[in-house]
Parts: sequence; C-alpha cells; structure tokens
Amino acid sequence: MFPYSLKFAMAKVLIEQGRSCAEIRARTGLAFGTIVKIRREEIKPNSQTVERLKRLEGDKLTLLSHRILDSVQYETIEDASLLQRATAVGIFLDKRELLEGKPTSRMEFSGFSDAELDSQIAKLQAGIGHEREKAKAIDAEVLPTQEP
Repeated sequence: MFPYSLKFAMAKVLIEQGRSCAEIRARTGLAFGTIVKIRREEIKPNSQTVERLKRLEGDKLTLLSHRILDSVQYETIEDASLLQRATAVGIFLDKRELLEGKPTSRMEFSGFSDAELDSQIAKLQAGIGHEREKAKAIDAEVLPTQEP
C-alpha cells in the first residue's frame, strides 16, 4: 500500500501523459473525485515527487526499449519489408531527437517575409482577443445522474 502523497504524484504524472481517469484509478486506486481534483489542481502533489516519478517512468521506457532492440536479430531485420525498415528508422530518429531536446517537427514558410508573417499573426491575435471579449464564460460541472 502506497501513501496517498505518492498516489497523488503518480496520478499527476498519468494525467500529464494523457491517461484516462479509469486508467489512473486502476493504477493508483484513487477515487474518481480525487483524480478530478488533481486534474483541476485543487490537490497539488509534491512537485519533487512528481519529477522523480516522471524520471522513473522514462527510465522504465528506456530499459524496455533496450530489451526490445537487443532482442532483434539481424535475420529479423532482413525479413522486414523496406516500408517496415524505413518506418522503424524514422521512429527511432524522431525519438532520439526528442530525447536530446531537439525539435521533432519543423515548419517553414515560403513566399512570405518575416514582416508579412508578423502582420498576419498580429491580425489573428487581435481577432482572438475580440472574440474572447464577446464570449460569455460559465462555470459548469457534469454531475453523475442517479437512476430512480
């Protein structure tokens, strides 16, 4: 049985990974309401514990990756199609760039000067601000229904 502080931190890590409440509940044993409070940051887990758990999750993925890569025999690669080989190389390179803190996607604009792009960005931001002023915000919550 883990202490609640550790369960809260694990839930925070899983939330940041995009896991569902059902997955988080299964892994931590926390109640749905508690998970929602962590998601809304009404419960704030210890940030150092969260960071340690993130590193631990990363270490587990690294170990698993090495085990999988080490299990691949030369003959297995030879049996793979060109498409499978190219896909694997692309994924490996992308993940390596990500781990090294390098961008994994790049966007380029051709035919536009920096001034033109800056002008277009300013127009879009102004439009967003104008629409935001017109919008009405509500504070709503979905409650579970009880069957009669």
